[in-house]
Amino acid sequence: YHHGNLREALLDAARDLVAERGPTGFTLVEAARRAGVSPSAPYRHFRDREDVLAALAARGFALFGEAMRQAATPGTEGRDALRGMGPAYLDFA
Repeated sequence: YHHGNLREALLDAARDLVAERGPTGFTLVEAARRAGVSPSAPYRHFRDREDVLAALAARGFALFGEAMRQAATPGTEGRDALRGMGPAYLDFA
């Protein structure tokens, strides 16, 4: 059985579970169930649940970095750059 993009589906499921229950409130079995795959399927992409949390953190930092880049006005420095990034920071949080 081929899922398509299992890694992303598992990350999406894990993100939802973390949002609902906190970072210690999910298991790989639950993430697999939400992604519609067997309990062993996550281990094709992740060593363990800590590996999933690390991947979620990396994804979050990438999204945050992109939000900050988009908020910074080209050619601005110092306070002017921070003025644009401040509201974007709060929106992201």
